[in-house]
Amino acid sequence: MASSLITLSKESYSTALIIQSIFEMEGIACTLSNVNLIRPDATGEVVLKVNEEDLERAKMVLQRFKQDTESAESQEPGRLKILLPVDFSEHSDNACAFAIGLARKFESVDLHLLYAYYLPDFNTIPYSETMVYQNQIAEQINGAKERASQNMDHALRKIRDEIDASNLSHLSLHSSLIQGAPSESVLYFSESYQPHLVIVGAKGKGAKKEFLGSSSHKIVIKSSFPVLVIPENSKFDQLKEPYKIAYATDFDESDFMAIRKLMQLISTLDAEIYCIHFTEDEVENQQQSRMDGLRSYFSDHYPEIPLHCKLIKSESPFQGLDQYITENHIGILAVTTHKRNLISAIIKPSLTKKLYYHTHIPLLVFHSDMG
Repeated sequence: MASSLITLSKESYSTALIIQSIFEMEGIACTLSNVNLIRPDATGEVVLKVNEEDLERAKMVLQRFKQDTESAESQEPGRLKILLPVDFSEHSDNACAFAIGLARKFESVDLHLLYAYYLPDFNTIPYSETMVYQNQIAEQINGAKERASQNMDHALRKIRDEIDASNLSHLSLHSSLIQGAPSESVLYFSESYQPHLVIVGAKGKGAKKEFLGSSSHKIVIKSSFPVLVIPENSKFDQLKEPYKIAYATDFDESDFMAIRKLMQLISTLDAEIYCIHFTEDEVENQQQSRMDGLRSYFSDHYPEIPLHCKLIKSESPFQGLDQYITENHIGILAVTTHKRNLISAIIKPSLTKKLYYHTHIPLLVFHSDMG
């Protein structure tokens, strides 16, 4: 006996296509009715129907999609909270300069500098020798705190001087010192601070340059918030307006949430979006349909943002990506961490040396589980 179709909801055409795509990835069959065959994107509600046995599961997936959308739309336009982990190195200073350059483009900015410093591990000291080393340990603790405080004060003075000189009265500056390992401290602090964006600097070591250090690596992979990684040779004033941002989509459910967050982050910028998808095989109709859905979604929700969508066939996604970035003068590349075939390779120094130290562009990373 054939299963009966049940009406689940009524949506705009672009939203219906996205929900249908999400259902497909969840293994839920979904049909669209009341579609204008001549002008599918014309105003009017499209009816989503699912099989009766899939109804409850489809309701849960749809509810999660709606909650994600509401969460993404709750950010106050023109306001930006930036968490900037610092270690007072050159690449850290460069990330700070990038953050200030970005702050110029927003109406209200909270910039919070965070420095994590190590203290001696008391567990490594033999109990019998604790009293012997007590004075030395106390001196090390006080010394670590004092050096951290002095370095932070120096960094804050430099930033305040620039704020005054550039009349950035809309930028509110804060700082925190915290004991612990850098990556764990940043992740822990983020949960209470709830930044819109974490900005970290990438460093190079001698002739063999590594795009992400171990601490930045952990922050990128584990953060619940968007992370912007700034290569040491990338400067904010190198970006040309309109800012060209490429988002590499894999048509995953988390992509849609990441795209909405991306659009909020650039809400006050003069930007163009390049939505791209790489395939090693011939472009399929299903891929084209999903890209058309994204195009319609952008047209409905962000009509003022210039959009370029492209399906790219390339035997090597990295070569194809490098070529696309160069030919289209892309300034920032955005990805999500769920793409193991892309992000896991990007964070390997052997591949990033060729890609990122050649193009010198920042990497904006969204986490697939961010809400």
